[in-house]
Amino acid sequence: MLRNAVPIVQALETLSHQEEYPNFGEVIREIAEKVSQGHVVSYQMSFYPRVFFKIYVTLVQIGERTGDLDSSLERLSDWLERDNRLRERIKSALSYPVFVLILATCLTLFMFYTVLPSFLTIFRDMNVPLPLITRTVMFITEAVRQPGFWLLFIGATGVFVSVWREVMKTSQGQVTVWRAVRRIPLLGGMLLKGGCARYCMSVEAMLRSGMDVSRTLRMAAGASGNPEFVLDAPNMEKTITEGEPVSDHMAMNPDIYPSSLTHMVMAGEQASRLPEMFGRAGGYYDIEMNYTIDALSAAMEPLLLASVASMVAVVILSIFLPLYSFLGSIG
Repeated sequence: MLRNAVPIVQALETLSHQEEYPNFGEVIREIAEKVSQGHVVSYQMSFYPRVFFKIYVTLVQIGERTGDLDSSLERLSDWLERDNRLRERIKSALSYPVFVLILATCLTLFMFYTVLPSFLTIFRDMNVPLPLITRTVMFITEAVRQPGFWLLFIGATGVFVSVWREVMKTSQGQVTVWRAVRRIPLLGGMLLKGGCARYCMSVEAMLRSGMDVSRTLRMAAGASGNPEFVLDAPNMEKTITEGEPVSDHMAMNPDIYPSSLTHMVMAGEQASRLPEMFGRAGGYYDIEMNYTIDALSAAMEPLLLASVASMVAVVILSIFLPLYSFLGSIG
């Protein structure tokens, strides 16, 4: 609308009519009202941080200052679409195994409540030695049917969630969890490459909008989802203000920044094409992450099948082994 010479207030009022997202439409309507009174768009956006996050507001502010708001919004739109695609891809890769495990757990608990108790009564009447697997299943069956077990479980879960929240409130705690997850095969690689892709895409969008390098890298670290980038952002900013190249700082921290990213940034600095090289690096990590997700999906299917099959096998063996022992004693 701006490129077709539509006034900014009219453009905002048009965008405020969104039946699918009434709350968002209300926010746009309030911003349009303030802008019509002479306020600046980016300043009004800053009052809604849950709708317009910091990078969003900053890019709009740069567009206002340079008089090129439509181009800034277009770059912002491209970045948001790519970033959203990336996050949705990661979520879809993780949602399938989580759903299968939750379903398998629910079905197992259903068996503990309905099927297995009747077998426990039979096993007690048979007076035969029970194998370890049967005694274990009997113990679990009796435990899950007791209210005390669930009270203990809920209490332990509450403590775990509280400790988890306290740990995740600190930067060092987030980094510790991140490094532990990074050691998981395929999953760690997927998250690392996804974080690098979001980091590079954010840097490209902000540099092309005219933002300075130090501020760009600090804000991109926050948008990457990688707590190691966030923790290292002040050190990166200090290195840049001292006149050192970005690639030198990355090279001194190989445990944080992959060597491929370091070399691509170095090439961009030498050719004075840093935004373009960050964009190419983002595309590269996006492709690599997709390959990792495909590999993870291919590996998860047999692992999930094996897990579910193992749970079923344990239940079946716990039932049939005592029966065979009883039949053998009769013979």
